[in-house]
Amino acid sequence: MKCKCGATLGQLNKAGEPLVRTSGLVLKGQGGMALVCPKCKADVPFTPDFARVLQTRLALFFKG
Repeated sequence: MKCKCGATLGQLNKAGEPLVRTSGLVLKGQGGMALVCPKCKADVPFTPDFARVLQTRLALFFKG
């Protein structure tokens, strides 16, 4: 996944597991989700391939 600013947000590690670089996750009112680019802070929509990968592996950590 790439942002419009050119930052790469998704990649695979050596074991083939997906890694996501993001400043946050936005839950939209219409039921969708978007990532927040760590470089330019823009919303980046999920691509279908990326959403499919995240269905099986997703852990959310909340700061309080």
